[in-house]
Amino acid sequence: MIRKAIALTSFAAGYVLGAHAGRERYEQIRALVLGIKNDPHVQQLAGEAAGFAKQQGSALADKVTPGDHTATAAFEAMTNPFQRATP
Repeated sequence: MIRKAIALTSFAAGYVLGAHAGRERYEQIRALVLGIKNDPHVQQLAGEAAGFAKQQGSALADKVTPGDHTATAAFEAMTNPFQRATP
C-alpha cells in the first residue's frame, strides 16, 4: 500500500513539474514564432512570394486549354487495366 502511495505521489509530482516545464517551453516557442511571423522583412517576403505564385498560376492557366484531356486519358489508362491505350 505504501508503494502505491509513493508511486502515485511521484507520478503526480512528475506530472505537475513536467506540465509546468512543458508550458514554459511552449510559450517560448510560441513567442519566437510570433516574433518571426510579425517581422517586417518576413511579411515583405511573404507578400512577394504570394505575388509570384499568383503570377505563375496565371501563366500556367494560360498554357492549359479546356479541351486538353491528355492527362485525364493517361490517368484512366493507368488506373483501368481493362482499358486499351489509344495511339
